[in-house]
Amino acid sequence: SMVVCRFTNFAWTVDDYADMVAAGTGLPIDGKKLLRIGSRIWNLERLFNIREGFSKKDDALPPRFSTPLPEGGSRNRIAKIDVMLPEYYSLREWDKEGNPTDKVLKDLNIPIER
Repeated sequence: SMVVCRFTNFAWTVDDYADMVAAGTGLPIDGKKLLRIGSRIWNLERLFNIREGFSKKDDALPPRFSTPLPEGGSRNRIAKIDVMLPEYYSLREWDKEGNPTDKVLKDLNIPIER
């Protein structure tokens, strides 16, 4: 994985990052392959956490995100985790409990162990 400032993504594309990796490693890589590597990392991390006992209940935000502020620009606004989490799981191609699906694991060439 790369360690870069989060704000660089306002100026650089995934192909720019891939060019940097290729220049630093000498390995041929493009943006599509870099995104695949990132997805493998993310899913392997999720599988590790599941193996260690983490579940959907652990996908939570600190209480300050669900406690409305009485005043200011964010007054009465809270994170709607119950709406956001299912959408996030869907975008990751995980099931409703936050587990990577067999399809995504197969697509990423990650052995399926259940």
